[in-house]
Amino acid sequence: MQLSFWLPVWRACDGVLSLALDAAAVLPLMLGLCLLLARSAKGSFLAKPARLYRTLGLGCMVMGLGLIAARTAVDLRFIPMSMDRLVPPPFQPFSGPWLGCTTTFLLFLAAAALLWLDGPLMQPVFQSQARGEAGQKRIRLRADLAAAAAFAAFFCCFASIVSRNWPFMGLPEGMTQQRAFEVLLSHAWRTSCASLMPAGAIAVLALQLQLARAPESAEEREARRRKKRAEDKTAPLLPQEEAQCARMGLAFALSGAVFQFLDAGFVAFSYSASMGAGLKSALAQYTPVCVTGLSLACWGMLFARPRRHAVLLALLPFLLMLFQAGLRV
Repeated sequence: MQLSFWLPVWRACDGVLSLALDAAAVLPLMLGLCLLLARSAKGSFLAKPARLYRTLGLGCMVMGLGLIAARTAVDLRFIPMSMDRLVPPPFQPFSGPWLGCTTTFLLFLAAAALLWLDGPLMQPVFQSQARGEAGQKRIRLRADLAAAAAFAAFFCCFASIVSRNWPFMGLPEGMTQQRAFEVLLSHAWRTSCASLMPAGAIAVLALQLQLARAPESAEEREARRRKKRAEDKTAPLLPQEEAQCARMGLAFALSGAVFQFLDAGFVAFSYSASMGAGLKSALAQYTPVCVTGLSLACWGMLFARPRRHAVLLALLPFLLMLFQAGLRV
């Protein structure tokens, strides 16, 4: 097949899998925050989101590792063709052209190992809470260790954002290493903030699918009857603990969406005059704004009234992000 056929396919696949790569970078942070909050006696409801964030984080890291390996394979195929004097000509993992890919892969692998080891650390914490033993010193210590492992995994993912953008083949003219590190550190922080949106979207969708499969409780049936009689139009149609679970994931998604909405809006309206007219230009300018705006609306409705049968409101933002990632806009 010709390159002209495979290049758009590769770009679309790379864009879609980048969602998993970005989500994997902040899911350990979300898990760590859950574990810190779980130190208190009122943190029993955090068991479900903590396990969910760990499972989703491991799944996204596996896809992220596959994407990093695929990008390395593409680099191996095309970098030597564009650089006649590439030294060394054969592939060596820690040679300049591929040092970023190798370092990023190893950092992601370390993050996945830490997240996997976090399971045995955090399991006794929630088991003790279920038995009413929360607040004891040994339980708090175990929760602190589990949170430290999760934050260490986040640090590895954060460092991987810097490593995959570091100019290992040489700094740009006039730029010092300190300045390059400052720029990439700022970029990694901005990327991490924006990654809360796909991570939150995946978590909200997964939790909503779990809720849709679970049977209704007596409290929910009573709330549904009250809704039909229009006696209470503001009460959430979920038990308190499940509503708190849903709102925690929605809070992460909303914070990332607000950041991306402000960022995309600034870019769209600042450069609209310079980019000119045309369909492609309009898609590049306003698709991110529309995607984040519609996602904010869906998540805002769910946050105001968490309910069981609202899979569509959780699915729509995820599909919109897939559409945007596939178009690479």
